Amino acid sequence: MDERVMQFRVGVLFLGTLILVAILLVLFGKMPTYVGTYPVRVEFENAAGISKGSPVRKNGMLIGRVADLCHQRHAERHLRAGDALYQGRRQ
Repeated sequence: MDERVMQFRVGVLFLGTLILVAILLVLFGKMPTYVGTYPVRVEFENAAGISKGSPVRKNGMLIGRVADLCHQRHAERHLRAGDALYQGRRQ
């Protein structure tokens, strides 16, 4: 087989592969990722050191930040913190 024909076929294969990868990226880019934000309310007996904007971590990964603190004045005197979770991406 002529070398020019072989190079042409390799080029066509390469371009076809690039087009296929681009199509797959577009298709998978539109799939739902099942991430979003939602508030979480947590009660602590002692919440010393927690302030608005404090990082919330799970297994060392940043999953959110404290959105608000509310001191409850009742018999147990718990602090209530609302955590707004990130969209599943590290920042």
